[in-house]
Amino acid sequence: MKSHKDLEKHALGIIKRFQPKLLAQQYVYSVSFGKEAEFWECVFNYPYLNVDIHYSERAFKDWCGGKDVTPYVLHEMCHAITDPFYITDPFYAKATDRYSSKNEIRDERERLTDLICNIVLGLSKKKV
Repeated sequence: MKSHKDLEKHALGIIKRFQPKLLAQQYVYSVSFGKEAEFWECVFNYPYLNVDIHYSERAFKDWCGGKDVTPYVLHEMCHAITDPFYITDPFYAKATDRYSSKNEIRDERERLTDLICNIVLGLSKKKV
């Protein structure tokens, strides 16, 4: 029977595989169960370079059922690239709020993160 620790170990293996491809070796990633997580989520500890990836019970059950979690873990890793300015720059936040709603900015942030994730997944399938 699979445990939460098994998923965390598996996710850390995914992180180790993709960290050099994202040029994200400066980040220290951890993976843990998050009671409040909706599925998978990335939590920053600004101004530090450690990033916590939390997963939900639903994500755990999906993985136990055989679902490949690589795209989800990679997507959350990509947030370390796309989010620091969004999260930590009050000027950026105030400037964008004047022209766009918070939900519109959030949607674009998710699209950019997913684009990076899909590029890396596509490149990793090719033998270079």
